[in-house]
Amino acid sequence: MKKIRIITLVLLGMITSAGYSQIQLGVQVGPQFPMGNMDDFNMGIGFSGTAKYFVTEEAAFGLNLGFARFGTEYDDVSASFMPITALFEYNLSSNIFVPYLGFDLGGYNYTYHF
Repeated sequence: MKKIRIITLVLLGMITSAGYSQIQLGVQVGPQFPMGNMDDFNMGIGFSGTAKYFVTEEAAFGLNLGFARFGTEYDDVSASFMPITALFEYNLSSNIFVPYLGFDLGGYNYTYHF
């Protein structure tokens, strides 16, 4: 009876691992350049993290989280923002170079520190 259970679990494990589900995680760190109405602020540093879950080989849903901080020439004035967005991506190719279509939907928390 134990052998039948073990063989059944191994076969089920092989079936589920052949599915298209895949998780991708990414982290980005780098300089942030203020633009638009923030032209009084200096270049800052920021980071973001991305997690994606592929429901098929082409389509993925995920989440983006980030943080960036900018300073000014005044010691007590700075600004920061934190994006929190949900994402959808559709891969157009499965080659080494993978173009995709995607969109993010969410909110950005802007904070000015005086």
